[in-house]
Amino acid sequence: MNNLFFGDNLEVMKTFPDNTFDSVVTDPPYGIGFMNKKWDSLDNDFHFKWASEVLRVIKPGGHMFVFGSPRTYHRLTVAIEDAGWEVRDCLMWLYGEGFPKSMDVAKAIDSFYGKKGEYGDYKTQEHAIPRKPANQRMEEGYQRPWRDDKEAVERNLREYIPETEEAKGWQGWGTALKPAWEPIILVRKPLSEKTVAANVIKYGTGSLNIGENKIYTKSLENTGRWPANLILDDDPYIISQLPKNKSNDRVRRNTVPNFGSQAVYHKSKIVYATGFKDEGSVARFFYCSKASKSEREFGLDNFEFSIVDDGRDKKIDNPYLRGKTERKNIHPTVKPVKLLRYLVRLITPTEGKILDPFMGSGSTGIACVLENKNFFGIEIEKDYFDVSQARIAQAEIVQSSLDNQENKQ
Repeated sequence: MNNLFFGDNLEVMKTFPDNTFDSVVTDPPYGIGFMNKKWDSLDNDFHFKWASEVLRVIKPGGHMFVFGSPRTYHRLTVAIEDAGWEVRDCLMWLYGEGFPKSMDVAKAIDSFYGKKGEYGDYKTQEHAIPRKPANQRMEEGYQRPWRDDKEAVERNLREYIPETEEAKGWQGWGTALKPAWEPIILVRKPLSEKTVAANVIKYGTGSLNIGENKIYTKSLENTGRWPANLILDDDPYIISQLPKNKSNDRVRRNTVPNFGSQAVYHKSKIVYATGFKDEGSVARFFYCSKASKSEREFGLDNFEFSIVDDGRDKKIDNPYLRGKTERKNIHPTVKPVKLLRYLVRLITPTEGKILDPFMGSGSTGIACVLENKNFFGIEIEKDYFDVSQARIAQAEIVQSSLDNQENKQ
């Protein structure tokens, strides 16, 4: 069951009774003025206000996942904590697709003096050739532009040649690093009962669904690895660069530590704990890439394309650089459904009610449809709300078809 609300989440949530929802998964504005969006410029009390209202409508012991920005998640976390939530953990979602949002200092100095340099040749010839095999084009700093436009080439592939002498001394300098991870804050509403067990019995909340979220591989079909607070990009190149390791089937452990001469007074008993006996890169713990173009525009066949600014510099005369892009889903920070399904499963009981006060383009709603959860989403931007409705409706059609096929079997 999906319930979508268009409007201010603070006003909409006032209509919900206390202790209504089992969990929350949401991606609020980061407060960094992302791509000059007005909704991403926040006042100091913004996060405190919505987090306080969400605290009221969620059941005691209910968990909330909140996406943040590496630059501002400290303020987000403190505001949520001040609202009355318990901070339980902070997950790290690593990915390899972020593009550098950095100012070219040499170019800026030229502009300061009213001058303009030129862009020279590609730094390497292979970067100038589109659609090469992934293992040849995935080099450090290269951001997979072919996902959206096969002719797109990052601006850092061409060398800027400064005009002024002052700028030449700062060639290669910038103002920011390449983004490669996002924090996902995990918080919990304080328990109303004295123990977790009593709270779970009364409300069905207070714990994490570890069993259904273990990470299974071919060598771990029966046991699986415990869900971690690290989530990796599943790009083959990224995985190939991660260190390999092995897990033995038996691990030697001493039940009593050896503290020098004190060992004389203790008999150290050796025990063996069962290991996993698997091997590979650490990516086998859990991995998830960013949302693809087909996923972002899922269910939007009847929508018109809109021209959006993707944050790239289009001022220089280079046909390969992106600045304006045609998109049907105009939301700038669409999260992958695979990741959201994992988060939803982890904190939401069977047939639980889940709230997203910042619905955006509806990815959490899609995840809830696929996980058979009751979704309540709120969105204040009309364009995003329309996109959410269409994408979630299409997910319901797909899920209904899958259910019918399963029933026939």
